[in-house]
Amino acid sequence: METTSSKTGLLFGLGVVVIQLIDVAVHVATGQAELIRILSNVIIGGWAVWSLSGVARVRSAGFAAVAAYLGLNLAFLAMNGLTNPAQGDAPRVTLFVLVGLTIALALWTLSHRRGG
Repeated sequence: METTSSKTGLLFGLGVVVIQLIDVAVHVATGQAELIRILSNVIIGGWAVWSLSGVARVRSAGFAAVAAYLGLNLAFLAMNGLTNPAQGDAPRVTLFVLVGLTIALALWTLSHRRGG
């Protein structure tokens, strides 16, 4: 029988996938599809699907996916800055919110699901 903690992990894992799909859709819709950001979405989203499928058996894969996701987004910020010229040099609030939510949900998923 699945516990409440396990069900929460499932829900949060699905949240990771949904956020990645929304993030990619926003990139494409606004004409700002940056390869490095989309690659980070694919990595963490792919891990979440793999983990939720029940195939993943090692947590290190999840931590590696989170590290890669965070590293790619930090590299993007290092190359492109904390503000978005396409939006009048506004701070990249959406990036920070989506990355923060993704990392929080992914780490929660890792702590509440069996395997990676």
